Amino acid sequence: MKPVTEPKLFVEPRNYRARRMVDGLRVLPMAGVFLIAMPLFWGGSGDSVKSSAVMLFLFGVWIVLILLNFLMTRRIGKERDWLDPINSETSVD
Repeated sequence: MKPVTEPKLFVEPRNYRARRMVDGLRVLPMAGVFLIAMPLFWGGSGDSVKSSAVMLFLFGVWIVLILLNFLMTRRIGKERDWLDPINSETSVD
């Protein structure tokens, strides 16, 4: 009599990475809202923060968010066939 073993869960590594990348894209807007709201908490207890520092921070966050979105979307575009094999067979490019 064979011992009962749990079935192995196997997810192909490329498919797994692509799905985690999509999850990262879903979290990116929430991270952006949090980072853009950060300067609101900087000026506590009478300390003043230079507006130039806030503007540099906001534009820096904005550029980083754009670059991350571009790179992640480009990476997902290359692995599109792994994400949705049913629709990729019928799509016309």
